[in-house]
Amino acid sequence: MPMLELASALQQTRIDTIDPAYFQQHIRALSGDRQWTTTIDSIRMTTDTDPNVGRYQEVLVYFEMTPPDPALLRDFNFRYNAIIHEVVTHKILVFVKQDWKNGIQNGEQIGIIKMDTRSGKVFPMYINLEHGTYWTGFKNMVMLGIEHIREGTDHLLFLLALMLPAADRIKRLIQIVTAFTIGHSISLLCGTLGWIVIPSQWVEIAITFTILISAIHIIRPIFKGKEAWIAITFGFIHGLAFASALNNLDLVPTEMALSILGFNIGIETMQLFVLLCTVPWLLLINNVWIKYLGGVIAIIASLGWMIERISNEPNIISAQIEQIQGKWFILVLAIIAIIAYVTRWVRTRSLS
Repeated sequence: MPMLELASALQQTRIDTIDPAYFQQHIRALSGDRQWTTTIDSIRMTTDTDPNVGRYQEVLVYFEMTPPDPALLRDFNFRYNAIIHEVVTHKILVFVKQDWKNGIQNGEQIGIIKMDTRSGKVFPMYINLEHGTYWTGFKNMVMLGIEHIREGTDHLLFLLALMLPAADRIKRLIQIVTAFTIGHSISLLCGTLGWIVIPSQWVEIAITFTILISAIHIIRPIFKGKEAWIAITFGFIHGLAFASALNNLDLVPTEMALSILGFNIGIETMQLFVLLCTVPWLLLINNVWIKYLGGVIAIIASLGWMIERISNEPNIISAQIEQIQGKWFILVLAIIAIIAYVTRWVRTRSLS
């Protein structure tokens, strides 16, 4: 279901009336000659200051438009001339806040309503979202899954912390990543469908706990040989965080099913990419002290995130880590691996 948002351009003017009937008269939608029902939910006036225009008053109007037929929801003329007929410089920015079939999740401007200076009229805005497709929505969910991992520094650090102790065996690495995939896929489904509901703050705190435990395991093995079982358990926790990205979408069953599938494919695609980029370097490292260093860094990061998510206040550790992108993790890992390999090679040559 598309969701529209309006944003009024700042005006250094005063609105003397906030009568609901006024806005009822000046906000309309038509599909052909069939008029939609407009309901004014609430109106309030705020006063603020902008460095460019000075002190101004702004009217916030919350309204709902209902088509005479649900089939007309995505194709209509939007007529809006509130305030514009009195203040000709006023502009209305029209956004689609969310439209799954067009791949819009975080808002996208689709037009501006303003006075036509030649005719002195405010023409209606034609809105047509019919070009959206299931394929577009599905592709957007795949990209959303990729972005969620790419920008999720905590998820990336958890994967690296879990893989580091098993860096000497490809089979164990594959088992760990596969187990993590199974765990988060199950909870992603359960969380998205509402079968499991846990406050997001608790989930985020639990994620930092999984990183902390995995980091300690690097330095002092806690569950040696059982990393895959831990990965599936911890993956279940991370999957609940993944589900939060889909929970706020108002989707019909078909769209929700495709969203879960596409989002999961995106997550797996990015995880596979991370695996391919890190495994060669992990195999090259094979140095206990470097692994210990990685564990210490992961412990510090997890504690910083934990404090931030408990207090809801950023700290110097969490702020610094959030600025580090995943590619820098991989680059640093590659540099460390090369140094470790060259050092080992030189030492071997000198002994021989």
